[in-house]
Amino acid sequence: MSRQGSNEGTPFRRRTAVALAVVGSVSFLGFILVNIFAHDIADVQSSATDSFSSSAIGHKALRSLLEDLGITTAARRNVVDSIDDNDLLILAEPRLDSDDYEQLDLFRDLVEGTPRTLIVLPKRSGTTDMQNPAFNKRVRLRDQDGVDECLDAVGVLSQVDRFVGDQQWLATVTNGVTLVDPDLVEPQLLLPESDVEPILESQDGILVGWISSGEYERGPCWVLADPDPISNHGLHRSDNAVMAVQIIEALRGPGGRVIFDEVYHGHDMSPSVYRDLFRLPLGFATAHGILALALLLWAGTGRFGTPEPVTQSYEAGKEALMRNTAALLAYGGHAGYALERYLSDSISLVAGRLHVKKALDDPELTTTLDKMARSEINLHDLRSDVAGVLAAIKTRGIQRSGRVAKLARRIHRWRREMLDATR
Repeated sequence: MSRQGSNEGTPFRRRTAVALAVVGSVSFLGFILVNIFAHDIADVQSSATDSFSSSAIGHKALRSLLEDLGITTAARRNVVDSIDDNDLLILAEPRLDSDDYEQLDLFRDLVEGTPRTLIVLPKRSGTTDMQNPAFNKRVRLRDQDGVDECLDAVGVLSQVDRFVGDQQWLATVTNGVTLVDPDLVEPQLLLPESDVEPILESQDGILVGWISSGEYERGPCWVLADPDPISNHGLHRSDNAVMAVQIIEALRGPGGRVIFDEVYHGHDMSPSVYRDLFRLPLGFATAHGILALALLLWAGTGRFGTPEPVTQSYEAGKEALMRNTAALLAYGGHAGYALERYLSDSISLVAGRLHVKKALDDPELTTTLDKMARSEINLHDLRSDVAGVLAAIKTRGIQRSGRVAKLARRIHRWRREMLDATR
């Protein structure tokens, strides 16, 4: 079947189909990669109290400081993101709605189910500058009742207040760490009458405390009453950065990450099945599936394209019988020997009709028939060509069906011309 014929019934040429397959595969791969890595490469612009914010009340500077110290950080933007036992979750100034009971329950469950937690109470809020969205046009102190709601959400009975004047700090050794004195202006402190055990306190209240009691049991959970020591505007003041790192290192387990929660800042992302498929433990099954698909495509490469139409297996009539016989002889490599037999039979028939009584293998028979000059084809040349075909098959195993067919037609023509001349 010709190449043109083999393309009949196919919607595209082979090259077009391959190009479409490549473009489609690249597009699908790009879609999957975006779903997997958009969580990590997304550039979030914020002026709020989160780890993406470069504004004065943000916490991007703290995250950069930890990265410079070789501590791995991450942003939690999905409620199903895993937190390992040695990881520290920082809930920095979460935005909670006291009327949203479902949100408050989820927040409490998060604190109760996380092995290591640092809760940073909110203090300020800002109004975004629309001409420069990375910064705030105005910053104001939050209402104290709104700050207390964050403690109420985790079942801690306490209140905060703000003070003016010098503070005399007293640190209690906790987890082998003695916190250095911070540098604060108008600190926000937990009142002493609370469920929080002091770690760093002053004569007016508690700045850093350990939540030792509450409605539920929990793992190590500290609370930082004033976010100024870890905010962008206050981290550089005096020993504030030292104190921030001390708190984190006292809570973080060996080799653990520091995870900044961004779900409660409005930066949550929907769960992605594609992202989960390329993470443990599903990553092994995904790799196995990709390998199996690659093997399947590789195995099917040689059978690309529309299958050729199936011809009828059996045909009736002499013509079909002759065609099948010829095909079998060619397939078995016997066409050369069939050609020799056809020439011998033709010579015997012609010699009998012309009454030439000589043996078939007698050289004089060939000479005699050629001298009769009844055909333009020389019998001696025919025999030489047939002998050459047989020699090629015996010595090199080469059988050219085109040459065999051409010689068969010449034998048929010689036979017909020799016999027609006798009529």
